Formats: sequence, structure tokens, C-alpha cells
Amino acid sequence: MQNSNRYSSNPIWLSVFPEESRSALPRECEIFTLGESTDDVVYFVEHGAVVEIRTDHVGTSHAVGLSGPGTLFGSRLGATLISRTSVRATTLIETVVRSMNRSVFLHTTLGDPELARAYMVQLARRLELVRQLSAVCSTGDSGQHILGVLHTVANVFGVDDAGTSMIPLPSSLLERMTGTPHRIIDLTLSELRSNGLVELDRDTIRWIV
Repeated sequence: MQNSNRYSSNPIWLSVFPEESRSALPRECEIFTLGESTDDVVYFVEHGAVVEIRTDHVGTSHAVGLSGPGTLFGSRLGATLISRTSVRATTLIETVVRSMNRSVFLHTTLGDPELARAYMVQLARRLELVRQLSAVCSTGDSGQHILGVLHTVANVFGVDDAGTSMIPLPSSLLERMTGTPHRIIDLTLSELRSNGLVELDRDTIRWIV
């Protein structure tokens, strides 16, 4: 039996996000990208996995969000203003999302006590994950940084009975999630593989807990 992932799909949001907004997306599909105006959209993950990656003013990128089934995400999910030019969202596996206008979402959600409580739980989880990813990003050692991101992905989305992350990562995406050059990614993964900490299948990485 596989370990369940950290997020379980909450049917409460299915009644909020319209069926006609439902989109089935392939792996490594950009839901929104740098420079795209998505400030007024909130997304709901019905199935799958999404990573949000932020790029700073000097071009360095790092993961700032991981969303699984039942999770809300968007470049301005909460009240915090984030430049629409700085964040992109990419699917990690085949994913189904729904979307709606942010103002309509907030009006609907904050006017209903049950929805408002569920929304606050979502924001708290999101902020905690941002804190974890920021702590991982701040480490000065590239190996620990990469290992920390892989561990966070496994922690969020779960592992199977063999202790292997249920969500694989392509090395090209890990490069963007950590802001680490491809050459260093390859060297680090080779070392981690020799120590039995990761499995590599072509360019796909699985973290072994």
C-alpha cells in the first residue's frame, strides 16, 4: 500500500471552481510563465502535482511552492503582492486543474465560514512550505540544497513502500527549482546515486528516503 501524499483532495473546492474551467495538462506543462498576467486567477489542483518557481532580479530561480490534489495556488493567492514577472507554475506529472477569477473566488470564499476556514488552512500550509523551501534554498552547499529540494518533494507528495518518492523530477526542472547549473546538478546527482540516495532513469530523478 502506498503512503498517501500530504494533501488530500477536498471536495469542498469542487463546488466552488466551475466544471467548465477544468483543464487536463501533460507533464512539464507551463500553467503560467514569467511575464504572464495571472494576478487575477486562482487555481485548484484536482489531480496531479505542480511546482511554482520564482526568478529574482538577477535571474536566479528557486522553488517557492508545491501543490498536490486539493491545493489552491496562484501568483497572488493571498494578499501578498508578487510581481507577475517573477513566478512560473509547471506541472510535475499529468495534472488536472480548475481556475477562476481571484475576486470572485475571494468573494465566494470569505462569505462562507466553512470555505473561509478551509482557505485559511490552505494559506497556512502554503506559508509553511514557502518557509521550508526558503530554508533549503539558503544552504550554502549545492548538494544539501539539491537533496533538500528532493526531500521536500517526497515529503509533500509521499513515498511508496520502497521509500521512493512518488513524484519523479526531470533534471532540467530540478535545475530551475534549485537555481543550480546543469554541470553541478549532474555531479551532485552522480554522487548521491553512488551513495544510494537517489535513483536515476535517464533524466528522471527519484529521491530514496
